[in-house]
Amino acid sequence: TMLTPTGVSKARLHRVNEYRLMGLLLQQCACIFEGSLDTFEVAELPLPTTLRNEVAPTGSWKRVKGSLLRDSRGQFKITVREDAGGFYLDAILPTDVSDDRERFHQRDYLLFLQRRNVDEMTIGAVRNTIKEAGSMIELEVRRFVQEAEAAAAARREVEAQ
Repeated sequence: TMLTPTGVSKARLHRVNEYRLMGLLLQQCACIFEGSLDTFEVAELPLPTTLRNEVAPTGSWKRVKGSLLRDSRGQFKITVREDAGGFYLDAILPTDVSDDRERFHQRDYLLFLQRRNVDEMTIGAVRNTIKEAGSMIELEVRRFVQEAEAAAAARREVEAQ
């Protein structure tokens, strides 16, 4: 499923997705019609002006990997919920152990849990995987980053170096 940022009209998003899909199909048509099973990755075509003005907000998805450790009470202290976009971290509470907790933000969408794709899981299976994990759980999430936020974060990284 494609995760979409909140505030984007489904009709606009549908038109943009149709345009992008058509562009990818046209780029791959040589492989398809020649009977070749080999495909190649090409850069995404720029959106036409009429669609570019309709797409908001602008940004990109950022992937974040990390691991969480159980605290002294044996808890990970995270809450996972589900919405139309998938499973997300609803709460990430501080603990008394040192782990990668600071990498994750509230509303980060789960992609992989213990190296298993969560698209194939139900909310119950996700919660059971967390409960049955050992002392550590590996997470891979993605979050939507606005272009302005991404530029500010890049500036802070450069200044920190």
